[in-house]
Amino acid sequence: MADEHDNQAEQAQAEPAQAEPAQAEAGTLDNDRKEAIKQRLIEVIQEFVPADAKFTSLDTKEASTNISATCFQLLKEAPELEGHKLFVKAAILQVNGYAISSNTLWSPEDHNLSVSWTNNVGCTVWLTAVVNPNPPVLIQ
Repeated sequence: MADEHDNQAEQAQAEPAQAEPAQAEAGTLDNDRKEAIKQRLIEVIQEFVPADAKFTSLDTKEASTNISATCFQLLKEAPELEGHKLFVKAAILQVNGYAISSNTLWSPEDHNLSVSWTNNVGCTVWLTAVVNPNPPVLIQ
């Protein structure tokens, strides 16, 4: 009986440990996770601006406030963004065209999570979401 117990113990030691499910390390953000967060931000926008809602039918002040507050909370609770400062701004508009450009000096720990979404009737939401480490990391 002792031999059986010893064999079971040896077998348990020989088996490789099961890998833990991958979880994001606090303060790290790879491209896949960044895209997943952006997709969730778009889903939040769609909660407050339905696909068939016309700009004129929306309470744009309330919708933009709800979008920015909900997205801010989502980013605040993301473990990958722990220790980052957050900036979130939502704009709801109806335009038939636009051009936009921006430039900034980023460090590897700064992330632009901004998204835009347009519903089926041309109502557009621009969500600016920028996260920066706190304290800042300067490029040398």
